[in-house]
Order: sequence, then structure tokens, then C-alpha cells
Amino acid sequence: MKYRTIFSPFMAYCFAFLLVIPIYLLDWSYLFPKLTFTLLFFFLITFCIAILGALFFKDLLSLEYKKQKVEVKDIYAILLVLFYLLEFAYSRSVPLLALLRNITFQDIAATFGIPVFHVFLVGFTVFLSIFFFHSYLSQKRKKYLLYYILTLVLTLLVISRITLTFIFIGSVLVYLMSIQKNFAGKILKIAVIAMLFFLAFGFIGNLRTGNEVDAGEVILNVSEAKPSFRQSGIPDSYFWAYMYIASPLANLQLNINRREVAFTKNNLQQLVIHEFFWDAVSKRIDEKYNFNRTDITQINLAFNVGTVFSHAYAYLGLWGMYIMFFFIMLLTAVFLFTLNTASKYYITYLACLNTLIILSIFDNVFTFTPLSIILIFPLLEKLKHFFIKSTPADE
Repeated sequence: MKYRTIFSPFMAYCFAFLLVIPIYLLDWSYLFPKLTFTLLFFFLITFCIAILGALFFKDLLSLEYKKQKVEVKDIYAILLVLFYLLEFAYSRSVPLLALLRNITFQDIAATFGIPVFHVFLVGFTVFLSIFFFHSYLSQKRKKYLLYYILTLVLTLLVISRITLTFIFIGSVLVYLMSIQKNFAGKILKIAVIAMLFFLAFGFIGNLRTGNEVDAGEVILNVSEAKPSFRQSGIPDSYFWAYMYIASPLANLQLNINRREVAFTKNNLQQLVIHEFFWDAVSKRIDEKYNFNRTDITQINLAFNVGTVFSHAYAYLGLWGMYIMFFFIMLLTAVFLFTLNTASKYYITYLACLNTLIILSIFDNVFTFTPLSIILIFPLLEKLKHFFIKSTPADE
């Protein structure tokens, strides 16, 4: 397959927000403010820069799809199961089963997982899941499909929607990259799978609200759904997906509408600490120097994220948004330069980076240690081969 610019991480930024904006314009909630010229112009400028980045890296880096032909060791799946059993034993509960016993999700989240270890386990799970899927597409061996399903089951057991969403997006990207012909025709298949995923996403959302008589009605009321949705006949479960996809952009627009922020040295320092560093690092800096991450204005307390740009805006206004954008572009460029195209994990690395960028429509996931830790995996692989004097193809 020839190089496809559309799979460049720079293009992932464009496609992600170009998907959100039309969904936002469905205008199904009274909570959503109108998008202003200032915000739309920001996206226009950043889209143009991202496209230039994609074209620039087209000549510097091969993004061709490569099949995963190396045998995958069963020990990976075995270790994954053992690690989760260890977490269940440590926490003395399985989150999904605890939820079915009417224990609140907040209580479960507060007590589940081994400190520090859980952070690495989430990243390990996501990475292996996408790698298993790539291996299955490449070799069509059923055991790899079973391993992939195993990662989904484990993710469901801990009720992690962000992890499940990451795996879903990453898997879709790997599948799209693997298509050798009839690319446009297979998009329909992806659309059907996406609709089923959003239905499941809404169902899990209803579960997490508790055992209300009509959990679907709860999300409609909390989100102030307009008659245009209520009378459309669309299942309530899909409104969860609509709100979670579009509400971050609504929060960003609300902050632009209501806040004026001065550019100061202290605000710049706070932006760097809280928006560039892993949260595991920034929390310790906060504790040492008595810092606090600036809150954002929200359309509703139930929807507390505002894309990758809202907190940046809260620190430095529009300057903060542009600084955040260029940081993402720089991080992307550095990551791409660390990739070894001969690695059996190459496609998995690429899918993970693209997924992180796509998830920027929700929040600054680059600070979310359990997922963004994947960004150091290519470097760790290079260090491994440096010390053991082997090559990626030998594994």
C-alpha cells in the first residue's frame, strides 16, 4: 500500500475536530452555546498548519501499512490475566460485579487498583489489545482474536470507558490502514460498528448512573435535550455519545465567551506544569509548591471536560490554545522520529499516537499517565535493542 497522508497523526487532529463540529451543529441540547468566529478561525488556522505538517513528514517518514508477521508470545496474554487477577485480589472486588451489587461507581473508582501499578497496567492493556488486533488482521489466527477479545472483557470488568474507547478507536485505525482495496466501500462497515459501539457506550453510561427507573430519561433531563432530539425517535443511548462527543467543545466555547485571561509569567508556568507534564508528575509538583490546576467553566457539572484546549485557555486565553496546539505538534514530531519502521509494533505505535490525538477532542489526554505512557514505548524498545544488541525483526 502506498503512503496515505490521511493516516498521518497530523491529519488525525484535523479529522477529529472536523467530526466533532458537525455533530455539535446538530444542536440537540439547550446547554450548548453557539460557536463563535474566534473559535472557528482558530480551528481553520490549526488545521492548515497540521496539514502542512502531514505533507512535510510525508517525505521524511514512511507510514505504509506493514503486516505483523512475527509470532506473538502467549506469555503476553497470560501476564495480562495474572495482572488483573492481582488487581482484583488487592482491591477485593471486580468493579463490574460491584456495580451490579449497587455500589456506586465513584466508590469503586476510589478504591480499585494497585497504586502506580494500575497506571502501567492500563497502558499495557491498551497497547497489547491493539497489537493483538493488528496481529489477527495480519495472520488471521484465531488465538490472536481471542486474546483481543480477552482485553475487551478485562476492560469491561473494570468499567473503563476511556480505555475501551481508546481500544476501539485504535482498532478502527489499524483496520483502516490494513485495507488494500475498496477503501470507501468498507467505511460503511465501520459506520455500523461505530453505531453499535455508541449504543454500548450509552448502555454503560446508563449502568453507571445507577438503578434509576429510567436512566435514559436522566441523561436527557440533565443535558437539557431539545425537542428536536426527544421527538426524533433516536434511542436515548445515543444521546450519551452525542453529549460526550460534543460537550467538550461546548465547554471550550463557554470559556471563551465568559473568561478574559491575561498573559502572565505565572500563568505560563502553570500551563506548562499542568498541561505538558503527566498528571502523576504535576500532582507531586502541586503538593510540593501548593499549586492547583485551574478549573474551567462548565455547561453542567456532569460534563467536566473541554477538549485539549479549555484548560490552556483558562491559563493564557487564546495564546494558551495556540501554545497547546504547537506543543502537540512538537510532541507528535518527536514521537515520529523515535519510531523504528522495522519494529513489529510500528503500526500499533502509530495507531496509539493517532488515538491520543483523536481523544484530544475530549480532554488533554497527553497528561493522563495511564494512556500517554505509551508514548515512551518506542524509546524503551530502542533502549532494549541497544543494550541487548538485537534488532526488532529478530524478536
